[in-house]
Amino acid sequence: RTLTGHSDSVLVLAYSPDGYVLASGSLDKTVIIWDAKNRSYDKICTLTGHSSIVWALAYSPDGCVLASGSGDKTVIIWDAKNRSYDKIRTLTGHSDSVLVLAYSPDGYVLASGSLDKTVIIW
Repeated sequence: RTLTGHSDSVLVLAYSPDGYVLASGSLDKTVIIWDAKNRSYDKICTLTGHSSIVWALAYSPDGCVLASGSGDKTVIIWDAKNRSYDKIRTLTGHSDSVLVLAYSPDGYVLASGSLDKTVIIW
């Protein structure tokens, strides 16, 4: 099955830990949330909030939050509980694009890596 919905190239993908949701990030500055349960892959919603390319995505180990990193130098934390995907907060601190995100195994720490040559531990 081919998933369509982005208006520009897709750069990053992340499955939720339970495998029921797939998130895709794009040059179009959006994240699309896809329903992977039962392999339907219907579009659940489109997340807007970044003003530049979405380079990075990471689900917390419990699947309750999704983090997205962008060329706008920010990380947005989205509420993935009950698939609401409301914006919880925006993290600022990098001086260049955020290219990679990783949660610690216990889910208490998010790390972000940037073109500014730094890693921030949130």
